Amino acid sequence: MSTKTPNPLHRYQVFFAALGVVCAAAIAFNLVVRQGPVRDATTESDIRAISQAIGAGTPVAVVLPARLTDVTGLSAATQKRLGDYQYTVTSPSSYQICATFAAAAQGREGQYYPLGTGDDPGTHGQGRQCFRYTVSNFGINLPGQKLPLGR
Repeated sequence: MSTKTPNPLHRYQVFFAALGVVCAAAIAFNLVVRQGPVRDATTESDIRAISQAIGAGTPVAVVLPARLTDVTGLSAATQKRLGDYQYTVTSPSSYQICATFAAAAQGREGQYYPLGTGDDPGTHGQGRQCFRYTVSNFGINLPGQKLPLGR
């Protein structure tokens, strides 16, 4: 029969192993919790960039883009995320952009003035939200309908 002597370090090993697991879980939780606000801020910035690019058309028979991939002047990073947004032309001079947010925000970025008129993406609820814009600086028409300026 063998008699096993207790390891005096065993309690410390268990304690530090448990402490390591708790620390790893806290770090992982923090990363997940922080990811939502960072993603929301990126979404707000992308919507601002898209609405500015759409509103910055030329004074020659401008047409709202049929798809977001037709919008020019966007950064490469924003272009990669275009699939995250839903874009719909709602009238000859207006459109909406929809996105999903992790949390509600109230004017995080301050005042927002797109070319024309529209919603501030810095103020939104949680979940899927849509922002409506009207391009009023040029003669904008539905995709495929071109009218000369001044009509």
